[in-house]
Amino acid sequence: MSKKKPDFTAFLVLGDDKNNRSVVENKKGEFVDSRRKSGLLDVSMYGPCFVRKEWMLLSGLKQHCRLKCGKKKSRRSSRSLKLKARILAGHITGESSELMKNEVLKSMKQDKLEELL
Repeated sequence: MSKKKPDFTAFLVLGDDKNNRSVVENKKGEFVDSRRKSGLLDVSMYGPCFVRKEWMLLSGLKQHCRLKCGKKKSRRSSRSLKLKARILAGHITGESSELMKNEVLKSMKQDKLEELL
């Protein structure tokens, strides 16, 4: 009688997700990915699947969601999936840059949004 070993892959993926978010935020550390292209690593090309938290190339995210996450007909476009993954990864933040504050916001009319900035 053989005992089935527990599957820890979901647990490992969550640990990798936490580590990778920390690497992106601090801009130092070891980036963990299950599959990597050969050559130089560009962390900005990677992001997490928002269902399984598995990090992968953003170019393959739509296919991953269709095949692995059980969403056969995703209504989301590839572009919106990539944007969501980049926000989750921390590549895109909600803070405005100095250039935007100095150039764009000055030309806008004064309203309640200006008071928040």
